[in-house]
Amino acid sequence: MCASRLHFFLALLLCKIAFFSITVTAESTVSIRTTDFAPSPDALFNIAGKAEMAVYRAFREKYPNIRPEGNSLSLKLEGPAGEAPLLMSIAGRTAPDVIHVNTRQSGSYIGRNFLLPLDEYINSEQTAAEAKELGEFDENTMYRDELEERVRPQIWDAVSRVDSEGKRHFYFLPFSYFVRVMAYNKTVFQEAGLDPDKDYPKTWDELAAVAQQIQNPREDRYGIILGKEGGAGWTSLPFFFSMGSKIVEREEGTGKWVARFNDAGAVQAADFYSRLVDAPWTDEDGKQRYGVGMSSGEAWSIWDRGRIGMSLLYINDILINADDHISSMSPGELGLVPVPFAPSGQSITELHVRGLGVCATTEDPEKIAASWKFLRFVGSPAAERVIIQTYVENGYASFINPEKLVQHGYSEYAATVPAQWKHTLKFALENSLPEPYGENCQVYIERASKPLQSAFSEGVPRIADDGTRLARLQELYDTAVKEINEKMLGQIPEDEMVFRRKVASAVMLLVAVSFVLMFTYIWRLFSGSEGEVKRGFFGWIKKYWLAYVLLAPALASIFVFNYYPLAVGARMAFLDYNVIGESTFVGVDNFAAVLFDSVFWVSVLRTAEYVFWSLLLVFLPPIILALCLSELPRASVLFRVLYYLPALVSGLIVMLMWKMFFDPSEAGALNQVLAIIDFGPQKWLQDKSQAMVSIIIPLAWAGMGPGCLIYLAALKTVPEDLYEASAIDGAGFLGRIWHITLPTIRPLVMIQLIFVLIGAFQSADNVLVMTAGGPDHATHVIGLEIFYDAYVYLRFGVAIAIAWILGFFLIGLTMFQMKRISRMTFTTAKS
Repeated sequence: MCASRLHFFLALLLCKIAFFSITVTAESTVSIRTTDFAPSPDALFNIAGKAEMAVYRAFREKYPNIRPEGNSLSLKLEGPAGEAPLLMSIAGRTAPDVIHVNTRQSGSYIGRNFLLPLDEYINSEQTAAEAKELGEFDENTMYRDELEERVRPQIWDAVSRVDSEGKRHFYFLPFSYFVRVMAYNKTVFQEAGLDPDKDYPKTWDELAAVAQQIQNPREDRYGIILGKEGGAGWTSLPFFFSMGSKIVEREEGTGKWVARFNDAGAVQAADFYSRLVDAPWTDEDGKQRYGVGMSSGEAWSIWDRGRIGMSLLYINDILINADDHISSMSPGELGLVPVPFAPSGQSITELHVRGLGVCATTEDPEKIAASWKFLRFVGSPAAERVIIQTYVENGYASFINPEKLVQHGYSEYAATVPAQWKHTLKFALENSLPEPYGENCQVYIERASKPLQSAFSEGVPRIADDGTRLARLQELYDTAVKEINEKMLGQIPEDEMVFRRKVASAVMLLVAVSFVLMFTYIWRLFSGSEGEVKRGFFGWIKKYWLAYVLLAPALASIFVFNYYPLAVGARMAFLDYNVIGESTFVGVDNFAAVLFDSVFWVSVLRTAEYVFWSLLLVFLPPIILALCLSELPRASVLFRVLYYLPALVSGLIVMLMWKMFFDPSEAGALNQVLAIIDFGPQKWLQDKSQAMVSIIIPLAWAGMGPGCLIYLAALKTVPEDLYEASAIDGAGFLGRIWHITLPTIRPLVMIQLIFVLIGAFQSADNVLVMTAGGPDHATHVIGLEIFYDAYVYLRFGVAIAIAWILGFFLIGLTMFQMKRISRMTFTTAKS
């Protein structure tokens, strides 16, 4: 009996211990969300994904109680808006705990307090040995020696900031480095009669000459890939660096960021680049040609076919040919050499850094500590060793940085790496500068491309006189630098700012008075006729108390979801608003920034153009279609169904589908149709003259059916006796429509007109998906400008100010339409 009781108590004790252990383990497990190095559905389908998964498993083995989880951002946008989804998640407090940071983002992320300082975990003053000697060593701390191994000297100022007291604060750590080099196809060189081992370009002049020798469209062979549109500022960056241009730098006295890429070296670099793209030259057959390459947008598929000679591409400090466009090329096909030397005698390329930081929205101390361990590990020598092991095991040993192979015990493979690749990587890493990393420099590429785009559209590269050509380029770059300093970096002289504030104050006063007058007018307009009994507020409550009770829930929801955000937005318009941290009161500065921003006025003009085409293609066709279908004696139901079917497709799918149709290549669906009638391929969304109409066409296609059904229902209310009377009077088909049909359905037409106009003024989503505002601001509507200011430039106060100005336009428009509707009498239709 005693033995059985003892066994029972022992079993019970073991169960309690096991339960306690499970509970402790469960409680001590910390889950963090990260943008990188986490399991994903397609991680095992490419070598980079396999390497990341190997790092993930190694981290879990070292820290079993920390579970990194993926947090991919499914929203993908083009152009400068590509980085907006992460910013939107930060603004919505749904961002991952560990977020991806690259060099050009760092200034904005740090300046806007998106990243937590890593002061608690980094000691840049002591080495690990010094800390051990003093008995202060902490294994969870990164000391100076480890930090210097991790952070290259060029990016020390990008990953950290020095405060007013001289103390340096670190905000993110790199895990991978990329440098831009000249990649060339050896087979194409041989076809052009060039020796791929000797005749690759070493200087700018040789680059132009080699590209001309390769360029032969008749043989489907092209010289070099060069950005012409929004990517021109990025593609040309190494040429600017090589001429000594600082692009963007801090002022020593004030510490403010200032754009500098309008100096003499920058203009010379822009001249060389623009002439590569569009300068006239004569080929060996005496034919006049312009430029020696292809635009980057349409060229990559041709590069992948092996028909382009050169391009500026990134190589990685671990896997040299990590770029997708060269990963499948063997050393016998691919040459990698430094960017050609400039007339200055320098070859300086761009250093692109990928890193991780802890998002400031992470507040749990355990998650912060776990996030630090994670971002420290993924860029550590241990993680690097795992990555290299994965590459070697998968047959990539001959493409790995030989220094890394030797460092991690694979020295037997170092000799298999092409010597040219090895020397190019070493030279590029030593002679590189980080891409611009000041505040708002994530949009440098788009802004710095504007002067080159203007030069191309004006034909500047085709000007023979060097002085005239350089003078015009200087003007374009002076204008661009001034615009970037104002919009991106906020550098405006004080006397000019005083004038702008006065103008903004006057405009705001006018807007406020107009709002009051319009609301008063609308209130009187819908207050009833003069013959009605006048009651006070409480009189109306007493008479219609039940109606007000029934309306209360709807009124409350409208107040909470409409008017409360409106009131908060009114306050934000006067702040330099930060999503995280304190916001600064700036008065009317946001409105001043809007009113004196040339891009804003361009967006107003583009919006007017968008409204015009919306009225022409979206508003009118459903009316015409309804009138036609109402006259069909047979099969009218079939046609109604056919026209309505596109409305069943999601709006986003419609836009993406039509974007595929608008493919500018000869393989594009619409261009194939045009080829049947011997009409050449059109650029559609890439052509400034066609882009706006191309955006409206999908909306017209998808919206014609629903609009048509609404008008068909309205046509049923037109009395038949009116038609009969008009027929007796000799009225024809058009006469009946003009004098009977349209006047009868006019109230519905006016209401639909209001909806179409307001929707057109507020449009942004379809433009964002189709063109992102391009090409060259040809579709940059005001709604898109609000989006860019908020989620790309991080100027939330300016975005709200634009929204208020847009609201002013719409209220004036709505008032005009309501005045017309107030004169109409609505009655129940009679059968």
